[in-house]
Amino acid sequence: MIATRVLPLLLVALALLAALGACGARSSLREGEEASPSGGSSGQGGAGSEGGASPAGGGGEAPVVSCEPGAPPVELAQIVWPIAMDHDAQALYVASYTERGGLWRVPKDGAAPTLLASMSYASGVALAGDEVVVASSGDREVVRVPKGGGSATRIAGFFGPSDVRVVGAGVYVANYLDDEVARVPLSGGESIVLASGQSGVHRLAIGAGLVVWGSFLDELRGVPLGGGAPFTLAPFAARRIAAQGEDFFFTSNGSSSQPRRIVRAGAGGAFEVLAEDADAGFVEGITADASHVYYARWSAEEDTIARVPRAGGAVQKLAAIEEPLEVLADGTCLYVTAGASEARTGSVVRLGVP
Repeated sequence: MIATRVLPLLLVALALLAALGACGARSSLREGEEASPSGGSSGQGGAGSEGGASPAGGGGEAPVVSCEPGAPPVELAQIVWPIAMDHDAQALYVASYTERGGLWRVPKDGAAPTLLASMSYASGVALAGDEVVVASSGDREVVRVPKGGGSATRIAGFFGPSDVRVVGAGVYVANYLDDEVARVPLSGGESIVLASGQSGVHRLAIGAGLVVWGSFLDELRGVPLGGGAPFTLAPFAARRIAAQGEDFFFTSNGSSSQPRRIVRAGAGGAFEVLAEDADAGFVEGITADASHVYYARWSAEEDTIARVPRAGGAVQKLAAIEEPLEVLADGTCLYVTAGASEARTGSVVRLGVP
């Protein structure tokens, strides 16, 4: 169970180091080639989302897929280590964190997934209009790829990029191996360091005029989008973060002696622990809708997707999904990526909000 798994996912610490030393091998599937929803010839197939809270669908568009209340998980695609995703109204865009990984488009309605671009150890994704921005830690760069597939365009090189977010003409990058948060023009060019000395910075979120991040430090930190002095929003280590309005929701694993927490932090520095999950061995992705916060939890008994009221309260387990990673709320549906290993095929699933 938890203790015996490959990587308890302190993001990618050892795997990211291995990736940066790996050669730039590519998938045997050609860009634009479709795989069956069950994985096709490569054993992959899927899509992704930014991991933020977006109840109305990506980009503010109304969802094109609806789910019956409490509908059980349905597999949309198989993808090896689907570590991150973003979405629009029609599809998920998923990063496959493997040496022969890349960016996948997974339709929300269950149609066949498509490999949009091959790259080594894709680790973070964010939509930018008709393009998808991807952090490739193995190729040591951030690129943009057309939503319909095609050649990747290099935005900038980074030593170990682990996540990206896009606001207007700027791309914000978690540069994991350099312990930095940086900004670079979407069109390409020189990067500007917004925060340095952020040990193990791995996941980002954008909201309320801030870029915030999780790292190995026992704090959720942020800095204004235009630059300034970094500051602390909450005194807990953040695993993954979802932004909604003026709020940031995040999962926190802390030390082995601390409970797993679901926390809400405001842009002004106020924070509230919404729940302590005493039975969870590890907590991962997080998202929110108007009434609840949903998160991925690993446990020695059973891995599940769970939820807690936005105002705080009891944890409710919703569905059993092995090694869940990202969670995305989209109208009446939840989308989940699962499977944290290169040794086996992971999955992208859809289930109904209760």
